[in-house]
Amino acid sequence: MWRFVDLLANERQYKIQLLLKKNGAVSTSSLVTQLGVSIETIRRDFLVMEQQGLLKRVHGGAVS
Repeated sequence: MWRFVDLLANERQYKIQLLLKKNGAVSTSSLVTQLGVSIETIRRDFLVMEQQGLLKRVHGGAVS
């Protein structure tokens, strides 16, 4: 059974993927503003997505 938090995380990570495909890179601060979440939340999303091979974390953000 899906938890509500899991669905929100999946939706955020999908939006991050779309931005990466469009721009090639995203900044942590811009995602905090755009998605309305904390910097810690974005960092956790980056960690999960990096482990899945979807992005590479860099200082201040991530690249595709």
